[in-house]
Parts: sequence; structure tokens; C-alpha cells
Amino acid sequence: MGKRIISILMAMAILVQAIPVMTVLAEGSGNKAKDEVDFGVKSVSLGSWHSAAVTTNGDLYCWGYNTYGQVGDGTRRTQTSPVKILENVDAISLGGYHSAAITTNGDLYCWGDNYCGQLGNGTIIGCSDTPIKILGNVVDVSLGERHSAAITTSGDLYCWGDNEYGQVGSGTTTNQATPVKILGNVSAVSLGRSHSAAVTTSGDLY
Repeated sequence: MGKRIISILMAMAILVQAIPVMTVLAEGSGNKAKDEVDFGVKSVSLGSWHSAAVTTNGDLYCWGYNTYGQVGDGTRRTQTSPVKILENVDAISLGGYHSAAITTNGDLYCWGDNYCGQLGNGTIIGCSDTPIKILGNVVDVSLGERHSAAITTSGDLYCWGDNEYGQVGSGTTTNQATPVKILGNVSAVSLGRSHSAAVTTSGDLY
């Protein structure tokens, strides 16, 4: 019995070591040829029905339900395997049916559902099935069900999107189609389905 337990533990250890290495079949856009790519994953985020992972070399892969273009591959077809969307990505956050990524130079891109202005591109209608640049100098991002938030390098917190319950924090309940500054000196932000929270550099929680 003891040897059997040791064998099981050794097998589990090997499996854990293998988890960071994923084999992805990335479908080409031209002749549909598939290229096998091996990489390590450094971060992951999940939306309501879609998924995303950033590799150690900064490539962003997305997959899953794609009716609103939230995968970001230029289609509305559900993707059953990871598809490469962006390069040089530092961080990723997925909302209900939209997505956001920060590149290594601080640019924030959003895509997917926009029926409440959660992409921040100035409209409150439709969707985008490809990434749209929204802000620069961004260090952190968080997405809720239908609203979004980002922190800039200067510590300013911007929010936008669905505001039915005041979750944007702008003092109104009107949906916000572009990023609006809510707080300064912010070090962290997290969004729930219909509410928001931020931590300031002095440790205060809002």
C-alpha cells in the first residue's frame, strides 16, 4: 500500500510540473493550416463563457463562446481551442462577454460586447470582434459583468460601461461610453458583477 501511495504522489508531481506547458493548435487565417506551439503560461482569466491565457513570451490566446466577438479573432464563431489574439501582452481580464488586455508598453485594448459602453470606445451599441485601443499608460485592469476599470501609471482610476446601479462611480446611473476618472492615488481595483472596489496608496478601501 505504501509503495502504491508513493507511486501516485510521484505521478501527481509529474502532472503538476507539466501543467505550465500547453500545446496549442493555432488556426491560421489563410489556408487554415495549424501550427503546433509549445509555451508556458504566466496568467489566465475567465469570463462568463470564454477564456484567455498569456504566455511567458507575451502572446495572448483566447477561446470559448464568441457570439459577441469576445474571443477577439475577428469572427463570431465559438472557438473550441486557443487562438492567438495579441502579442507583447502583460495582463488580461475578462468580463461577462467582453475582454481587455494591457500590452507591455501600457496600451489598453478592449473587445467583445458593448451594449452598455463597456468597451469605452465612445459608443453604447454593438460589439467589436477585434481589439480596440482605449487608453495608454495603463498598469492594471479589471472587468465586471458589463463595466470596466483601469489604473494608469499616475494612479488615476478610470471606470466606464454599465452604470445602472452606480457601479461606475461617476455620481450618476447613466451608462458611460468612455473612461471617466473616479479616484486618484489608486493601487488596486476589482470589479464584481454590478459593483466595484478600489484600494488607494494609503490603504483606504472604497
